[in-house]
Amino acid sequence: MIPTAMLSQAPFRLTRDMNACEAGIAIAQCIEYFCSLATPLVEAFSVAMEIAEVPTNDPLYKAGIALAHDIDAGIGAGVGNAYHNKIHFLEVLLCASAIASVAEMSSHEKALLYVAAVAHDFHHDGQPNMRPYRLELSAVQNMQSYLDNASVAEGDRQALAAFVLATETHTGVAYARECYSKHYRNVAVISFQSIASELALLELHPRLALIAVALTEADIIPSTALTVQHAQATASRLEKEWGRTMDSQSKIEFIDNFAGDLQVAAYFMPNVKMIRQAFLDR
Repeated sequence: MIPTAMLSQAPFRLTRDMNACEAGIAIAQCIEYFCSLATPLVEAFSVAMEIAEVPTNDPLYKAGIALAHDIDAGIGAGVGNAYHNKIHFLEVLLCASAIASVAEMSSHEKALLYVAAVAHDFHHDGQPNMRPYRLELSAVQNMQSYLDNASVAEGDRQALAAFVLATETHTGVAYARECYSKHYRNVAVISFQSIASELALLELHPRLALIAVALTEADIIPSTALTVQHAQATASRLEKEWGRTMDSQSKIEFIDNFAGDLQVAAYFMPNVKMIRQAFLDR
């Protein structure tokens, strides 16, 4: 049984008037709690979908819970990876839940976001992208059987593919942000030469661009925007996976590059600034 108090605060219940620092602490504690469970991803996904009022017979619910079950069992879970493993999947899912709350997403939008959060690094091999979108395309391919078995609608499948591909750090994230800026900040989209074709949906549909950016920001919030302690812990995991140590300047550059201008998750910017300052003071 999930503690009732946990269900009434971040990441599951969050509004813009709540203190971002307190929310970051609550989310970090929530991550720690779910990590202590036998099936953390199944439990977290179930709670997030229930609070989003997504019924258990919804195809997205069925696909996501099947994915979560297999990841908890070690399938496609990055077993052996120090960073891209089921703990990271859990972190991204819970941060996505928080962002969805402050962005006031619909139930269906939340369902799409949560399935994408669970699937975005599915079957990650712990190695960097040797070619553009290698890891993201692998995740998309490996989630197809789950979408098939749950009879997920074609439009939702296309959206999920676009969201996962948007997490590619070389051009995917930048393109998603550009599309979001076009729709919500009236900024022209910069021409990208080498984006995955599936991402074109984001330039056409404002809400899909918003969800894609929410996912990319949920992907980096655990290491940049919760608490100093959690940022240090995630950095240590990433260093272990990469096989190299990041000095304080490298960590600051990472924050500036990926979290210096959060858009959908702008609520968390006070925490980004706090963590950046902590690394600067080291």
